[in-house]
Amino acid sequence: MAARTRKTRHDDETRRRIKAAQLICRLESCALGSLELSKEQIKCCDILLKKVLPDLQAVHTTEASTEISQAEWVRKMIQLDPEIDAS
Repeated sequence: MAARTRKTRHDDETRRRIKAAQLICRLESCALGSLELSKEQIKCCDILLKKVLPDLQAVHTTEASTEISQAEWVRKMIQLDPEIDAS
């Protein structure tokens, strides 16, 4: 039998991104009304996401400022970092 050429375990960064994607999915479900989360759960998700995702306040943008829904924001975040899969 040939040796495996792919790694069988995820590294720490991959595990963090998978967990972040799971948190994003839960928050999106809550925003869309299909899941109910307590204030404490939402705050915990916020704290954990701040540890993994970059703080958008520190990012300079030249794009015109427009209000978007949370679901659209999540889609844009996934486009910026395609390794985060929120499916």
